[in-house]
Amino acid sequence: SGFKYWLSKASVWFTVSTIASIVMIASLMFFCDFAPQQLLMIFIFAVIVGAASMALVTLLSIVCGKIGEFLLLVFMVINLGGSAGTYPLENQVQFFKAIHPFMPFTYSVDGFRKVISMSNVSLNTEIIVFVGLLLFAVINHSGYNHRIKKPTPLIPQAFENVNE
Repeated sequence: SGFKYWLSKASVWFTVSTIASIVMIASLMFFCDFAPQQLLMIFIFAVIVGAASMALVTLLSIVCGKIGEFLLLVFMVINLGGSAGTYPLENQVQFFKAIHPFMPFTYSVDGFRKVISMSNVSLNTEIIVFVGLLLFAVINHSGYNHRIKKPTPLIPQAFENVNE
């Protein structure tokens, strides 16, 4: 079924994104003396952001194929400028200021800034955004269902036995 196929794929991407998130934070702590203010929350947030990003990548790949992968690349570049992670928003052109609140990277940058440098701060908005993106995994399920269905024949069954 489509659900089983989706589950086999989703279990792999969720496992990979979770391990990558944990290894990334642990490596920063071990090799770079990284000391975030909220230790547990940075791991949780990294796992949520990684899973949501992977769900978005999978969704665009399934729905649009190679074009989706190209769109994802363009989306990522626009996210880099619009998230104020590279340059302060005040130094950006009007286009990036306008799209800033609608970019997922905005919420990941803000969330990581909070858990790295502030103690006892809430990440409610950031977590809601990424859990919302994770819900795209449900849409992935319907995409897999559509993809594995056998195509319907062009000739209706009523006309199959005409030559007999």
